[in-house]
Amino acid sequence: LGATGLKPSCKPLQFVTACSGSGVPSLVLSAIVGRSNLKEVFASEKCRTTAWLLTKNVAPAHVFEDAGATYSATRGFCLLHHKACKVPEQSPELFLCGFVCKANSSINPARASVDPVETVHYEAFVHAKGYIETRRPAVFLLENVEGLKRPRAGKAGTMLEHILMELRSIRGYSVEYVFFESSSPLPTSRPRFYFFGVNESTVKVNAEKLAAQAAELFTKGSANGVYPLDSFIKKKSADQWISGLSGPPGLLAGDLHQPLDSIDSMAEYTSCLKKAKKAAVAATKKDPKELELPPDMNLRESWQYASKFRAWTRAQIDM
Repeated sequence: LGATGLKPSCKPLQFVTACSGSGVPSLVLSAIVGRSNLKEVFASEKCRTTAWLLTKNVAPAHVFEDAGATYSATRGFCLLHHKACKVPEQSPELFLCGFVCKANSSINPARASVDPVETVHYEAFVHAKGYIETRRPAVFLLENVEGLKRPRAGKAGTMLEHILMELRSIRGYSVEYVFFESSSPLPTSRPRFYFFGVNESTVKVNAEKLAAQAAELFTKGSANGVYPLDSFIKKKSADQWISGLSGPPGLLAGDLHQPLDSIDSMAEYTSCLKKAKKAAVAATKKDPKELELPPDMNLRESWQYASKFRAWTRAQIDM
């Protein structure tokens, strides 16, 4: 960045996101440096409904369903192209991941009795660390909730201490973190930990300086007060919003034409289908791959009953 903005001679910033969600980190980067100055090498998101929304907001070259495949395999199933695509092996300049927070969340009733490391949600962090160790990004930024500072159930220490120990064990990286108490000037309350990591062989600035700069920016932003919530609400009906979207080929094709209520209904169906598939695998002893359904909703058996049955019944029909 120069004194008047991004220098035009710069090459696009190449970055990767994991647990990519709806693409907010990419949107923020676009607002800072401009979309033409960015190249999202790939995103990874296991929830297909969320991945569908991701492609409305940003433009990653791939959306891999399995984050583990992005560092441990040469190919991975891509939700964007609906096929196994070659996983890019180059080291990105930036890696962003808000790893799954459910096990650390203060509103999780099992938080006090189950060690987060022993839960399935911890896999997201394992994959993030695996990617950093294997692909060696120049800089990484990870994010998680305030619950990291609570004691681990049945174990000594906190999850914060555990995460720091794991990240600082990665060879050749300096690691630092900051904790932001609020989201001011945004009208939300989202206390979060941010972990900065710098590849010392490729970047001159260390993680401690990056964390200090982030804290300074946060302090300046908080001094501006809080923006009113109304300024973030688009005065647009859901029908107008839906009609303005068009999905890429192969990614949940036909979703926009379903007689379901909304994306929420699609998420409910996806959740029910996952449970139905698990039960089917247990009952038939089949390989889960044998029970894969067509990605195009129009080709699924329950499509003809979409207006008559709820998500659970449709999932049972399809399985």
